[in-house]
Amino acid sequence: MAADRQIAILCVSLMYLTTIVPSQLELFLSMESDVDSSISKLNSMRQATRDQNEDNFGQKWGYKLDHFFNTAYVGIVYSLNIAMVFYTPGVIDIVLNALAIEFIVQLDETVADHWDKDRRIIRAGACELVIKDHLDLDDLDKLKVDY
Repeated sequence: MAADRQIAILCVSLMYLTTIVPSQLELFLSMESDVDSSISKLNSMRQATRDQNEDNFGQKWGYKLDHFFNTAYVGIVYSLNIAMVFYTPGVIDIVLNALAIEFIVQLDETVADHWDKDRRIIRAGACELVIKDHLDLDDLDKLKVDY
C-alpha cells in the first residue's frame, strides 16, 4: 500500500511540474516582461500611470489584487495541495484532493469569465489607462472654459 501511495504522490507532483509550473511561468513572464502582447502593453501603461501617481485608490488596490491573484494565489493553492497530498494517508484521498483543488481553480476561472463575459470591465479599464497615459489630465483641469 505504501508503494501505491508513493506512486500517486509522484503522479500528482509530475502533473503539477509538467502543466502548472510552465503555464504559471509563462503567465508571470507575460505580465512582467516586455513581450509584444496586449497584456504586457497594458501592464506597461499601468506601471506608468502608477509612477505618475495618476491612479485612484480603487485602481491601486485593484492592480495589486490582480497581480496577486494572477501569480501568487495559484502558487499558494497548488503548494498547499502538494503539502496536503504528502500528508494524505490513502491513494484515493490523494487523487480526490488533487481533483478537488483542480475543481476549485477551474470554478474560480469560470466565475470570473461568466461575471464579465464581454470583457467590458477590462475594456473600460484599458481605455482609462490609455487616456491617463496619453493625456495630461492636470493640464486639462487647469483650463478655464467660458461659455
